[in-house]
Parts: sequence; C-alpha cells; structure tokens
Amino acid sequence: KPFSQYIMIGLFGSALSPVVSYITFGMRFPLLVGVLLGNLAGIAIGLLLPPLAAQTLVFHRGFTLYNIGFTSGLIAMAFTAVLRLFSYSIVENTLVSNEYHSPLVWIIFGFFLLTVGFGFYYNSFRLSGIREIFDS
Repeated sequence: KPFSQYIMIGLFGSALSPVVSYITFGMRFPLLVGVLLGNLAGIAIGLLLPPLAAQTLVFHRGFTLYNIGFTSGLIAMAFTAVLRLFSYSIVENTLVSNEYHSPLVWIIFGFFLLTVGFGFYYNSFRLSGIREIFDS
C-alpha cells in the first residue's frame, strides 16, 4: 500500500510515545536494554496501529483523530495491563481539580453566552441561519 495511507495513522499514533518513553527510561532498565525494549515496543505499536485503526473505523466513520485516539487508547490499555502483569507500577497523574468548579462553570457559561450573542449580532439579529447549522 502507498505510504500516504499510513502517514496520518503514524502522526496521530504519536499519542503512544509515552509508552515507549516509559519502557525506555521509566522502568529502571540498563540504558541499552531500555532502548532495545522501548524500540521493540514502538515497532510493535507501529505494526498494531494500522490494522486496529482499520477495524475501529466503523466507530467514527473515518480516519480522524478520534478513530486513531480510540485505537491508541485500546493499545495503551493493553500495554498497561501487560506491564502490571509483570508487577510494574504505573503512576497515574490526575490533573483534574475540584477546587475551582463553580468559577469555571460561570466563566464557561459566560463565554457561551458571549458566543451566542456575537453570532446573533453578526447574523443581523435574526435566527434564520440556525436551521442550516443543525441540518449540516
């Protein structure tokens, strides 16, 4: 098959680069062993990603970031399961904050109202274009 069919999968598949980095540097292997195992993991990911992406094509009706991201998530879960099978702990970084929930809700709601207001203004205060948006 031509290279053009694989370039987008390869670019979006870079979402799995932390797997290779973790195996290479985060598992406390000697440098040569880590580089070898990390490269083997990268090659395995590169071989698995295109056929799995083709199989998950029906979920998103096209090769988009969503399709490759979904496939990358499946592969990452499989690698995580294998690493945990061999007793390697994987530290989860949760960057979700509950401290500023109410202010963020009001800020996002304000941006929403601002966007609707600008759209209404630029459409000469008419709602005639809304039907075309929802029909597309």
